[in-house]
Amino acid sequence: MCKPLNLPAERLIDILTDTSAAPTAMKRRGPAIDRLLGGATHGETAFGLSAAKKDLATAVHFAATLRAELPVTASAVACYEEAEAAGLGDADATAISTRWTQRVMPASKS
Repeated sequence: MCKPLNLPAERLIDILTDTSAAPTAMKRRGPAIDRLLGGATHGETAFGLSAAKKDLATAVHFAATLRAELPVTASAVACYEEAEAAGLGDADATAISTRWTQRVMPASKS
């Protein structure tokens, strides 16, 4: 969504981490995301993408035992599964944010 702004990745991360809604992890991991958006290869893994997917899936399954739904989390699990299938399972979980810049969107059926 931000591509049309033509902002350098570093500036985009700076803007996103400076909002009141930014999670603390984003503030610490922003530089890694910046590097990935800039085309760097995946570096050191602090928390793996597959591990993050497992945690999200566990939350969805636990909620189901309580007869509750977590539709946003379930959707996130699907995104992580796609990234994992694309070979990012061992990459740091921050790689999820760059997966979508590499993905080809299917043609619209209008």
